[in-house]
Amino acid sequence: MSHVDDFIVMLSAADASERARGAWELGNLGPAAADAAGALAQVLHEEPIRDVATWALVKIGKPAAGALVNCLGSECPAVRRAAISALWKIASEGDAVIPAALAGVLSDTEPEVRAYAAWALGEMGRISASATGALIGALTDVQPAVRRHAATALGRIGAPTPAVARALAASLDDGVSEVRQAVAGALQELAGGDHTGVLGCALAGLDALAHRGPRRERPVFRAAAGAIRANAPQLRSLPLRSSEAAFVDTLPIPATGPRPRAMNLPIPSAGEEHAET
Repeated sequence: MSHVDDFIVMLSAADASERARGAWELGNLGPAAADAAGALAQVLHEEPIRDVATWALVKIGKPAAGALVNCLGSECPAVRRAAISALWKIASEGDAVIPAALAGVLSDTEPEVRAYAAWALGEMGRISASATGALIGALTDVQPAVRRHAATALGRIGAPTPAVARALAASLDDGVSEVRQAVAGALQELAGGDHTGVLGCALAGLDALAHRGPRRERPVFRAAAGAIRANAPQLRSLPLRSSEAAFVDTLPIPATGPRPRAMNLPIPSAGEEHAET
């Protein structure tokens, strides 16, 4: 038997440390251990060696993509998260399979898995362009963490299409501070592109929040609005507050008062992110 076959056999050993060593050795072989991808994917279900098996699959690279995509259908959320962790690291320019697979995970039943998929798509940047539609949908997810990572991902993908601009503009009235700020950050990041003008639809919300939003958030919105104007000459003549009135009625906060108020949004049951009241 080859070394690869020997190490695959080790993955079935009774001793967990021996199984971990088999995964480690396969990872050290890199792409040469492509035939072991399926066996390594199987041991992702074993918590004691999940991390080293995930590392080994990343080291194998693209040949492991098929086995990892299959793991996204596992009944175990931890396995699905491990597969996401490996997939975004092996994605490369022109890859269609991995972005599509992760976009599908945005409808996962587990909030943490959905949030991790949105984050991973953002880490992949423009490679995830084909997932833009799914990320736009994730901006209305019931969980704030998913919405926040989806907004950040849209900014990092860097494709300010009218659909993306409208979706982000609508999300400025999110009832959760972290989400609103992520949306503003995405708009600011997109403002550096050649099509910044399409982001003009977000100026009303940004202007209103820059002047009437929670005080600690205002610099974020002001910076985003300034970046859009700076990169879109046709918008520079629009006075900073001229668009504010049209947005006041949709603010997630009262016209006066120090704290935002969530509007018709579910409150997460746990986690660091929460709607302010």
